[in-house]
Amino acid sequence: GPVRSRLQQQYANRMRDLNEIYLQLGRWPEAVFADTQSGRLYREPLAQVNCEQSDIALFAEMFSRTNAGSLLATRRIGIDGTLHRLSVILSHRMNAEGVPCVIGVTARVGKTVEGTLDMMAP
Repeated sequence: GPVRSRLQQQYANRMRDLNEIYLQLGRWPEAVFADTQSGRLYREPLAQVNCEQSDIALFAEMFSRTNAGSLLATRRIGIDGTLHRLSVILSHRMNAEGVPCVIGVTARVGKTVEGTLDMMAP
């Protein structure tokens, strides 16, 4: 979809500053970046085109039936082997497997901070 291609083309050199991506059907996709100097967060549209189902489908395999219980209970799932987390907006409609349709996704980029344990140690 348009979101994926725009991310790959125009934001490749800023991926380290990326904190979140917001996708919702019928709305412009947005990204949240951290300013490299101040650390402040700011939102920026990824495209001036509404999100399509194909954009949300980028995350579809993560919303498999095996995650359905967790997804319905918390509306959040982690991505195995990473610190990333997805939060979803669910429709009242059910798909063929009896799971609510995902109509929006917030992808939060998990990041590590060097020396965190050292600061917390007694």
